[in-house]
Amino acid sequence: MRPARLGDPEADAPEWWRGTRSLRRVPIIAFVIITIIFIRATAGSSPPPLTKSCTTPAFALSTYDSPVHKTVQWSATGPPGMHFELTI
Repeated sequence: MRPARLGDPEADAPEWWRGTRSLRRVPIIAFVIITIIFIRATAGSSPPPLTKSCTTPAFALSTYDSPVHKTVQWSATGPPGMHFELTI
């Protein structure tokens, strides 16, 4: 049992209760870790580069074969009013 500090409001509490004081930071630490994981998971690379052209249409995919639940990015360029169709 650890010695009680002066003015400790939990001096009469059992040892297991006094030890929970160190657990108050767990939600903050968990929030930071989950936030970092979320940011890393959603941060992807930029779309594939294409040379801008207002006369020649072009279309590029980041990959043609993607694992399940992974992002496929695309880029398109061409004259105004041109329509592109992407079907997955």
